[in-house]
Amino acid sequence: GAVALPRISPSAVVLLLKLVSAMKFVSVLGGAEPASFSEAVLNGWAPDGGMYWPAAVEPVSSRTLSAWESLSYPRLCEEVLKRFIAADDPDVTPLDLAGIVSAAFSSFGDAEVVSLWPLSDELHVENAAE
Repeated sequence: GAVALPRISPSAVVLLLKLVSAMKFVSVLGGAEPASFSEAVLNGWAPDGGMYWPAAVEPVSSRTLSAWESLSYPRLCEEVLKRFIAADDPDVTPLDLAGIVSAAFSSFGDAEVVSLWPLSDELHVENAAE
């Protein structure tokens, strides 16, 4: 027969989703507590002297890679960074991230950041004259 599953409260579901979706960063030396994105950025180095690294790196699907092909370099950076910042991060909202990336790349003066000149179908070089 059918098995009765225990009823889970909505608050427990929300807590579970937060635990699953919260990106954590760990020390490569393994001697520090996991940190949020903001904590890792503000700390610089983990307390044990190690570099912070994402606790898990999700693979990028072929569909996502295809969708990213048409993005400008700044927009691509924003999409990649979103994979490492929890969507509900109270310190860096998606709107904040868009502003940070826009400000970071605005000083380049070129929407593509680096202008490339084609030398052939397979070879391009940076246009350093600009």
